[in-house]
Amino acid sequence: MIKATSKNDTLLHDADLSLGFAKIRNRQSPNPSYLEDKLNNDKNLNDYWKENIISELIGYYKNINIDTYEYYCYELEKKYPMNFYWNRQFALYLYENNKDLETAIRITNNMAEHNKLDHWTPFLQGHQLALQGKKEEAFQNFDNWLIKYSQTEENPNRYYKYIDLAVSYKFGLNKALEYAIKIENNVSSIYNKKLLAQLFYLTNQQDKAVEILKETIPLIETVKEKKEIDKMIEEYSN
Repeated sequence: MIKATSKNDTLLHDADLSLGFAKIRNRQSPNPSYLEDKLNNDKNLNDYWKENIISELIGYYKNINIDTYEYYCYELEKKYPMNFYWNRQFALYLYENNKDLETAIRITNNMAEHNKLDHWTPFLQGHQLALQGKKEEAFQNFDNWLIKYSQTEENPNRYYKYIDLAVSYKFGLNKALEYAIKIENNVSSIYNKKLLAQLFYLTNQQDKAVEILKETIPLIETVKEKKEIDKMIEEYSN
């Protein structure tokens, strides 16, 4: 006998899962095991919910348990390669930690095929090339991408990725410095000033780097921030 599923049953099922998302997002009383159990044992779970549950678990475990984070990232990349929100961040994680570059490159190539307008495309391609010792080519490709796709729309996120790539590989580029100055002039913040200071330092302008870092002191709100800025000032002053 086939059990009929009413519309109300479907709504209750969806509401139950939504409650699971609410619980995991409440960091005071998270419940990841609930969603993991649903993922493994709920035979009525469709692909929409499976993908969203895996994504939710990736977000939950990202800064809690790196092994479990990796496990669900591999699951997502294997089953839902078009979920670029998390897959591209997984590729970045792999590049930054020099892990499983085959998977990172596969995600990068998939990004390039389907998301030519997305600034993560030249960013991830840049990581791929830089790890192969091709820094100049990485940034030349990024420059070409910016010329081709950034003429009609000013998007700071594109410049952030260019700057992040330069800082990651300690590559002093005047173009990256130019973008960092533009971003800081547009929105002044500790984060933007730190990026600018790093680019000044990488382009052999240590005095300006220290000067910018000292400008952050009145903006500091936490002990952690102060320790970080103090450490950078000490390093750049020597």
